[in-house]
Amino acid sequence: MCLILKIFWCSTFDGVEAKLKANKEFLLKLWNVDRLPTHSVIHEAMNLVTMKQIRRIIRKTFRKLGKKLCAATDSTGMSTRNSSLWFDIRIKRKNSKKDCIKIHIIIDINQGYILDYHITNHKKNDCPILEKILRNIKYLRKLVADAGYLSRKNCTLVGERGGKPYIAVKSNSTPKSKGSKEWKVMVDCFIKHKGGFKKAYNCRSIIESVFSSMKRRWNSTLRSLKKWYQRKELAIKVICYNIKEFLYNWRAGQLGIPRWKKS
Repeated sequence: MCLILKIFWCSTFDGVEAKLKANKEFLLKLWNVDRLPTHSVIHEAMNLVTMKQIRRIIRKTFRKLGKKLCAATDSTGMSTRNSSLWFDIRIKRKNSKKDCIKIHIIIDINQGYILDYHITNHKKNDCPILEKILRNIKYLRKLVADAGYLSRKNCTLVGERGGKPYIAVKSNSTPKSKGSKEWKVMVDCFIKHKGGFKKAYNCRSIIESVFSSMKRRWNSTLRSLKKWYQRKELAIKVICYNIKEFLYNWRAGQLGIPRWKKS
């Protein structure tokens, strides 16, 4: 819990210890403990927590998925404080550039939750990652993605879950199925009903707002220096985002108003 609060508050280990002490009486009673952890204990927890445990927590931040799931997928880069040396051919000398890591996510368009994620280096292509982030999703109504995910295999993966793929079609794409009937149906739909296809595809902009929200609220630069810690920090940011979405959805339900405003 303290690790989640550290990321949620954008604090250092010393900073989260100070904030815990400022709310000592309340937290002791809430957590039913005799004393609060110090910064060294919280740091040790970062060593001990596993990505498997973090994924388990993420799955508890949203409700059980139904068969009418409308999802969108995309990726974005997160800056790190590490630098790498690159040889710049243009100026013929070594140049220092900030490293970044890439997070691929799939979201529930209607509720806003991040359902799963996969973290890679910044050079990794998006296309082969879809299979990994769909591994825990059994049913789909539709999946929206940009051209980076365009392949017959990905269309088939969506079809196997009962869904329709709406992946941005490239200008040189042909409707030849080559073993994927979902590909043929999707490309035919794009060619013959371009307006309807674009209308279904336009909800992909929601995933851009997810990335924007994460970066504005919890910064686009990771504080950790070690690569394994960076992955853990980024995964915990996913938990923080889902907690925020849960609170928004809960409050909207209390007020009896829709979460999203139709334009």
